[in-house]
Amino acid sequence: MQGRDQLRQHFAGFNALAGKITMKAVERFVEHGNAMLVEVSADTEKFGSMTFVDAFVLEDGKIACQFSIVR
Repeated sequence: MQGRDQLRQHFAGFNALAGKITMKAVERFVEHGNAMLVEVSADTEKFGSMTFVDAFVLEDGKIACQFSIVR
């Protein structure tokens, strides 16, 4: 995904799909150069326990591109 509007759409769409999301813990946080990876465990209303992995490419301190994995 690229751009602020696409990121907002992505996160809003998943929140609508999964229902209430309660974050349990940040399992990993890695930052290197212009990239950042975050792995979070959470409980969701509709899917139970899940792990969210998001990677971000930053440009000038802002998110330029984002990748997501949900398991």
